[in-house]
Amino acid sequence: MIYVISSPAFKSDESFEKLLKIGYTEDSKKDRRYYQYKSHNPTIKVLYEIPNGTLELENLIHSYFNKYKYGDFGKEWFIWD
Repeated sequence: MIYVISSPAFKSDESFEKLLKIGYTEDSKKDRRYYQYKSHNPTIKVLYEIPNGTLELENLIHSYFNKYKYGDFGKEWFIWD
């Protein structure tokens, strides 16, 4: 499954911006995965799910949105623009 999560983030000037996390997990493990995110950031919001998504599809989506990548925080975080 591919998921898209929205998360608020502080900017350097203390204002907020929206970030998106685009990731992959096995469909049967989504509840556990979401629990992990919510335990670290309770304000996340799941926006989309693509059932039966694959790691290959995740990589294609990451490549498509590469120009929105959020700094050096891994390959899954993007600026909502």
